[in-house]
Amino acid sequence: MYWVRRLTCMVMLIAVLAQTSPAAGQDVIVSGTPEATQAASSAPRFALVALDEEKTGRFSDVEIAPGDSRQLTVAVVNVGEVHAHLRTYKANALVSINGGFVSDEETTAPVGSTAWIDYPTVELELGPGEQRDIAFTVSVPDDAVPGQYISGLVVETTGALEIAGGGTLDQVLAYSISIGILVPGELTYGFELGEPDVIQSAGSQAIQVPVMNTGTYLLRPSGEIILQQDGEVVLRSSVEMGSVYAGLSTELEIILPDQMLPGDYELSLDLRDERSGSEASLESVHITVSEPADPKGVSVLSAAIQPNAEEIVFASIDVTLNNGGQQIPASNVTLDVMRDGELVESVPLATNQILLSGENRITDRYIPEEMWESGTYTFSIKVSAVDPNGGRETVLLDEELDATIVVP
Repeated sequence: MYWVRRLTCMVMLIAVLAQTSPAAGQDVIVSGTPEATQAASSAPRFALVALDEEKTGRFSDVEIAPGDSRQLTVAVVNVGEVHAHLRTYKANALVSINGGFVSDEETTAPVGSTAWIDYPTVELELGPGEQRDIAFTVSVPDDAVPGQYISGLVVETTGALEIAGGGTLDQVLAYSISIGILVPGELTYGFELGEPDVIQSAGSQAIQVPVMNTGTYLLRPSGEIILQQDGEVVLRSSVEMGSVYAGLSTELEIILPDQMLPGDYELSLDLRDERSGSEASLESVHITVSEPADPKGVSVLSAAIQPNAEEIVFASIDVTLNNGGQQIPASNVTLDVMRDGELVESVPLATNQILLSGENRITDRYIPEEMWESGTYTFSIKVSAVDPNGGRETVLLDEELDATIVVP
């Protein structure tokens, strides 16, 4: 079996080649992530570089009017230390999960602007530091409407390569860049959101929301997603998507914590493209998080809240939580105190603390802010995971404790 690793060109990394240069004084712009081609000297490392007039290293909004043609040139460059046996071809553009460019398979028939591109499918062999320039033509049909059109070029190894330490698993190293063609005229901007769903993704549950670009130019939606249960916010997260191209669709995906409580939730989502001002939203849409096949939630193993004396001054708190999932780097633990069924106050027991996998014991003392008053005190505990990057806080446990204090 083999595995294909693709590189995309929406995040640009700059590398200067010491042995060859596509144009005098031009830096070679290598697209993708550092894992794009393996760092080991025995593995081939290569790139596609747009030889554009502005020397940006990419094909971004190449303007071509309806009925016109334009010749472009791309360089296939071996940036590694070994010979590379490569194959290059054109491909349709797709939008990856959460936005961003990814190329389609070679076997998929060219559609849209990919059919406008006269690009040769060729195999080539390059030594270390060598490059091959390939000229091709883009012909825009007479009836093309104004807008941005995205296609892709791909270069990949001609055969599957053995993965170091991977046993029988082989890989085809591949690298792609986008071609953005701009047909001049009035552009439109807009996008729509589909019905959300909860799916299994990489062993966890995730919320997926379809995002469809209904305009004629790329969008980068950002905003906020909120989950509520019984009127309480249990998840609030910022959202920032990559490019969603004109006429294409993708999914916004939010991975839920392993310890997320099963049940019914109300989802609200507000997204906006800052460049165009276009907006779309969902308001209180029902979703259901199912019970996982292998539960990994947070639970209360034991809880004791006891008065220090008959005439109470403080209550001793001793709670043991069990985290059935992975360690949570930052968590908040809150004790809700009720008197005769009415909330008195919420007391933080832990703030931005690590919740280890397995048992976690919390001890503390509680003294009411307004001192003890006559009545029956009951308690509940809330545990939430905190995302230090996006500020997301997800409620993992909200449970009434089997503990009561009666003050005469």
